Amino acid sequence: MLIKGSHILDIATGSYTLQDIRIEAGLFSEMGALRSRVGEQVINGDGLYMIPGLMDCHCHISANYASLFLAAGITTVRNTAGNHLLLSSIREAEAHEAVPRLITADRMIDGTPGSWGETSHGSLSTDDLEEAKEEVKRQVETGVDFIKVYSKITEEMLKEVIKESKRNHLDVSADLLGADSLDAKVAVEAGVRFLEHNSGIMQMLHPGWHMNASDDLYEPVLQPPNEEEIARVLQPLLARDTILVPTMELFKQAADYPNHRVSDRFISPSLLQVWEQTTPHVSSWRFQAIFTYTKAITRVYHQLGGTVLAGTDSPAIIFTNPGASLHRELMLLTQSGLSPYEALKSATIVPARVLNRPDLGEIKRGNHADFVLLKEDPLKHIENVSKIAIIGKGGQCYSQAELFAQAESDEKIHIDEQEFMSRWQQHLDLGMYDRLCEKYWIGTLDE
Repeated sequence: MLIKGSHILDIATGSYTLQDIRIEAGLFSEMGALRSRVGEQVINGDGLYMIPGLMDCHCHISANYASLFLAAGITTVRNTAGNHLLLSSIREAEAHEAVPRLITADRMIDGTPGSWGETSHGSLSTDDLEEAKEEVKRQVETGVDFIKVYSKITEEMLKEVIKESKRNHLDVSADLLGADSLDAKVAVEAGVRFLEHNSGIMQMLHPGWHMNASDDLYEPVLQPPNEEEIARVLQPLLARDTILVPTMELFKQAADYPNHRVSDRFISPSLLQVWEQTTPHVSSWRFQAIFTYTKAITRVYHQLGGTVLAGTDSPAIIFTNPGASLHRELMLLTQSGLSPYEALKSATIVPARVLNRPDLGEIKRGNHADFVLLKEDPLKHIENVSKIAIIGKGGQCYSQAELFAQAESDEKIHIDEQEFMSRWQQHLDLGMYDRLCEKYWIGTLDE
């Protein structure tokens, strides 16, 4: 395949060159003034801007809406907790197929009472140190890329999980939004590398606060954030090169509802059903307070030179559309002080480097041919990332129209997941975990 005459972005420098680019065997192979070969597919890139494929660095993907991510130019996702068997069709997909590449955790490891209830297909809730260590070992065997811990984990268990994870060369990611006994400083000093949702930092600023706290504990966070104090508490995180994934779109969407809904040409009906069940329980003023602090923390950490990644947590809470939500997250990052170029880096080259994936995130020879051809320059206005002409994944080109059509088809094919989840709730014994999943997948699960 040869793409002629597009403006190709060197994401490492922020400069464009007007040239041709050849793709062979799913990789970028040549760049320059190139002649087409006999029988070679040629795409006219005149007037288009080629950027690396985007990465949503915090989401929860499922097979029935995976192509929606790709339709938004997201060629790689960092899936922050899931189920390795439910994700098998994505993990095993060919490089060129119409689903994003997957960097993933398995079940999150939580304390008791579990933030999401008792032990299930998606989380382990335990106070037993050995059980937690065995869970890390089990996840390592499934081929996870990192370990995810959750808000109710104790400091003692956190240290054991980190110790076992490091023994297997895996980073640990933490969501501490609901933590009432841990904060970001404790987690980072124990060895946590990624703080999802900028979590644990508000507990440093306002001890006793957590996401599910009583109204009186929310009173201090309704005041404007003190950025000098934020800069002070961020120093221990900065010293350890902690990586923040703000997911501002998650909080902004909940804060703005019902006045703002991200629209798209196709929204998964199963997700709409979940969101409609969630909306009565959304407290907009609480999410507005969290959003205001998350944005201030993001701005200060970026100013201090800290690493920030673009993520959305889609499809969590309400109307955080898979794929399209990342475009708004990039806009919110620019409102937090990042330039359009810096925001674009936070979804391309920066995560590729911190996640040790040098084959992704840049348009250069030998890298996977994951790219987006845009109709307008995103370095002038970050909103231009949504003006998509063509998406490339592993050298295969897709239009948004065919990816939305694929999503509609997948919605019907992958409804088995709902049945799997309901059946899993009846089987909480850890020893049955893999046997249950495997028996279900081949359709022989006993009633």
